[in-house]
Amino acid sequence: MRGVITTGDVVRHLGIIFSEFGLACTIRCVLAAVRRRETTFLDVAFKVSRP
Repeated sequence: MRGVITTGDVVRHLGIIFSEFGLACTIRCVLAAVRRRETTFLDVAFKVSRP
């Protein structure tokens, strides 16, 4: 287990992400999934950028 979010995770939990974390976090999650960027949900939720 690596803790990386996948496109399937984002799609499956889109409603929860939106209702609990808001529109901005939902958009960041979708963009991270579309770009296939290796990141964790917490990195996306709290805007942590890694080189």
